[in-house]
Amino acid sequence: MAKLNFKDGSVYEGDLVDDKPHGKGKQIFPGGTVYEGDWVDGYFNGKGKLTEDGSVYEGDFFKGKIQGQGIIVFADGNVYEGGFANNIFHGKGKYSAEGSVFEGVFIEGKRHGKGKITYADGCVEEGKWEKGKFAGNVEINSEEIPQTYIDEGEQLIEQGDFDGAIAVYTEAISNEPEDGFNYQLRADAYKKNCDLDNAIADYTKAISLYDDDEDRAMAYIYRAIAYIQKGEYHNVMADTNAAIKTGHLLDNAYLTRGIAYLNLGPIGQAFEDWKKAADLGSKGALIKLEEHGIKYTPLKKKKKRSG
Repeated sequence: MAKLNFKDGSVYEGDLVDDKPHGKGKQIFPGGTVYEGDWVDGYFNGKGKLTEDGSVYEGDFFKGKIQGQGIIVFADGNVYEGGFANNIFHGKGKYSAEGSVFEGVFIEGKRHGKGKITYADGCVEEGKWEKGKFAGNVEINSEEIPQTYIDEGEQLIEQGDFDGAIAVYTEAISNEPEDGFNYQLRADAYKKNCDLDNAIADYTKAISLYDDDEDRAMAYIYRAIAYIQKGEYHNVMADTNAAIKTGHLLDNAYLTRGIAYLNLGPIGQAFEDWKKAADLGSKGALIKLEEHGIKYTPLKKKKKRSG
């Protein structure tokens, strides 16, 4: 078992390939964050356990991010179990807090679609949520729990049936043509199917429909990633600049813009963007910096004074 000591104080113990964590390993970061599990080419990738600020996540990781299925127990005792994408709740899940339990669908961290809340006193409320807000009660047949198009599409994607998922999301668009989420979901399916032009077109439509800055920021970043796959780095720059202007998801925006600077120059600006992303909590940015021989210790957030 190999051991690596990083300048920022991190310590890694585990398997290495080409001097990068690859296989099984454990890394302890400054401040007490600990990751233990699978690694691929220097990234958390596969099954693992992440302990940070009193919260514990166990489940799937992909390229340094929480992605797939997992369970997180927060420091305050609240629990979420279900789907994740890009480090946030995404897909079908169950959230338990203070004795109440919500079961339903999350899109980009927000409740969206049909769901059910079981309160601590045993009362049950079933309804529909839109972008995190309760939109009204609906009748749900308890004998046959309906499968939303989101559930069906995600299951098809997990099975590798991207064309099937695209068909499901196309039907959703025909039913709700003014819902930007539907276009973004189909764009994700197109991208997984390597149809980047249609993915970009759907992300563009989603951006035009969203009225929430955070939603637009996410779509800009996803479209930028599609442009990276096409090698169109000037478009990556434009989209990440637009995402940064919203003031949301800045860690992902700076991380992605750094890739554009790496290819367009100046390369020093790529390093500066990755440092900004690292200061905002992006471990992927730290990995990028380390890949270029830069050891960086993120700035510590100032604690707010009470009183």
